[in-house]
This record gives sequence, structure tokens and C-alpha cells, in this order.
Amino acid sequence: MDDFVVGAVAGTRPALGDRARVCAGTRARRCVYTRPLAACGSPVTYTGLANGLHFLQVRARDSAGNVDPTPATRTWLVNAADTIKPRLTRLKLSRSLFAAAAHGSTLAKATAKSGVKVSHTLTEPASVTFTIQRRKGGRMVNGKCRALTRTNKRRKKCDLPLKGSAKRQGNAGKNSLRFRGRLSGRKLRPDRYDRVATATDAAGNRADRKRIKFTIVKR
Repeated sequence: MDDFVVGAVAGTRPALGDRARVCAGTRARRCVYTRPLAACGSPVTYTGLANGLHFLQVRARDSAGNVDPTPATRTWLVNAADTIKPRLTRLKLSRSLFAAAAHGSTLAKATAKSGVKVSHTLTEPASVTFTIQRRKGGRMVNGKCRALTRTNKRRKKCDLPLKGSAKRQGNAGKNSLRFRGRLSGRKLRPDRYDRVATATDAAGNRADRKRIKFTIVKR
């Protein structure tokens, strides 16, 4: 009978969905990380291991219970491309109706006094880019939403993307910050808007865009 010890070298960690299978009649032991191991037939197969250095240790034990004092160890490196996009959820504003701040940056720390609180949740660390669209503020011209002019005012209305954006690095879990109703150094004029958030992880995977409505009013 053999004992299998399976683990990741310190500093690496597999994904939550990892599973390992060991030969029938063996006993699995916990190592750097804990994962349930189930008996199965040979050969040994591991799936879903995260990027990093992993090891496998095999120790023989006979029917009398005598244990091999020199277990065999093998290590391997997993370096697969990250193709899983992050998820951005629970995008919220503490108030949907507010006045733009007279000065300051577009975004600020959650502890700042000015602005409304913005919160969102991420499944992994990611850079979050915020853009703003003026609802029904543009007109469709040749398949694109353009700024309103005298010549296109009778065309179909569309949500007009405003120039500029704001970016913040987010952590896995809940994130909070302040939005001051400003963009590119200017106050947003009183009107109805959409705030659009897009998260991109370190591997360049981009989450589905999320948006939330708000209205800027006069002070």
C-alpha cells in the first residue's frame, strides 16, 4: 500500500475547484493546502491546478505496516494562460440624485467627505475603468452616437459617451470609493447619466460591462 502526499509549494495555491484522484487502496495526506482526495484506479490524475510549482510525494507501505523511510518526490510547474474573465457585480450608488462637486478629482477614497459612495464587488483583483454616458444626449449618425447639433437634432436619440474616464485598482471582494459628479476636471452639467464600469484583470481578461443610472441636479 502506498501513501500519496499532494500539495503546492509554499507561496502557491490552487483554485477552489481543484480535485485530485489517487490509486485504489492508497491513503491521502494533507500538505501545504487541504483538498479532499478520493480513491480511484491507476494512473494518478490531477486537474484544475493553479499556476505555480506543485509536488507529489509517494511512500510505500507493505501489508505489515512497514513504511518506506525514503519517499519518492516529483515536482512540476503549471504555467497555463489565464483565460477566466473577472466578474464585477453589485454596482451601487448611495444616492442616484445629487449635485456635482465644485472641485476635486472624479474619484476619491471612500473616506472622503465630498461625492456619493460607489460600491462594487470583484471576483479577483482587477483594474476598474469608469466612463459616463449622457442618457439620450446624442443622435445616431452613420451608426454612431454623435453630439447633438442643429443638423442632426431630428435623428434618433442615443446615450452619448462623454470624453474621459477614471480608473482605480480593485481588490477581490467588496470595494468602495467616492464619485464627485465630475469628469476630466469639469463638473457634469445637470442631466441624466449612466455610469459604466469595466473590470480588467492582470492577464487582460475583461469583465462584462455594468452600468448604473444617476442624475445631476443644480445646487
